[in-house]
Parts: sequence; structure tokens; C-alpha cells
Amino acid sequence: NTMEGDGSRDLLLDGKSDRKTTELGEDLNLEDDNDNDEGAVMTYKIRRSFLYRCIVTSALGSLLLGYDLGIISGALIPIEDDLDLSHVQVEFMTSSILFTSILGSLMAGGIADLFGRKKGLLAAASIFCAGSIGMACSMSFAVLITWRCITGLAVGMGL
Repeated sequence: NTMEGDGSRDLLLDGKSDRKTTELGEDLNLEDDNDNDEGAVMTYKIRRSFLYRCIVTSALGSLLLGYDLGIISGALIPIEDDLDLSHVQVEFMTSSILFTSILGSLMAGGIADLFGRKKGLLAAASIFCAGSIGMACSMSFAVLITWRCITGLAVGMGL
């Protein structure tokens, strides 16, 4: 059930080609597990634009975490003075986003399965924006920690 036309092999299923075409030009050959067609090869190509979008999305997710950690390091002294925080509270405030981002990463797969990747990333971005506004408006340590944990979930979902 293979067809030779342009020098490549396409695996035919029900008379239709299952070949993925792209602009990249490099094939990823995966052996077919079907016992009926021994040696049949399924050929997949990856579109360059899709690859670049994946790279940029990954980089932006990591950028959110790095940005938040950089911003909090510059804001620690004014926040400590305004809210009269102890050193333990400052340390907890700084690290809370890291711990909750782990939970967000664990939740991201289930959310993507239920609603899709795009909606999951859109939800993460929305939660991150709401969390940033909430942190800016916090007037107590408890409220600040709550918003940092919510933001951490969003950062983890975006990673």
C-alpha cells in the first residue's frame, strides 16, 4: 500500500495519503507498527513556522518566571518596609511563586486535555495579569501571598 511518485514513500490508508507536508524539508521517519505492511515507513515533516512558534512560546513562559523573580528582588525592601515584614515572611513571599508554579505545571496537562492548549495558555495569561494587579493592590501580607500563589499557578501553567 505504498505509492512512489516524487521519490518518497507515502503510507496509504483507505486510498488517501497520510503524509504530512511542510516547508522544512527534513523527514522524521517512524516505523509503522502495523504487521500487515512490514517495512512501511510513515513520513512526517515539521513546518518551520510551527517550530518557531513552539520555541517562542516556551521562551515566553520561562520569561514570565524570570521576570517575576527579578521584579520581586527589586521590590523586597519597599514591600518589607510598607508591610512591616519579618525576614521569614520576606523569604516566604519570594519563594511562594516557585512552589505554586510546580503545582501549576502539574495542572497544565489536565487543563490542556479538558479545554485545549490554546485555551489553557489564554487562561494562564489571564490569571497572570489578574495576579499581577492583585499583588500591586495588596495591603497585607496574607493578601500578597494569596496573589503570589495565584500568579505562581499561572506561571506554572504557562511553562
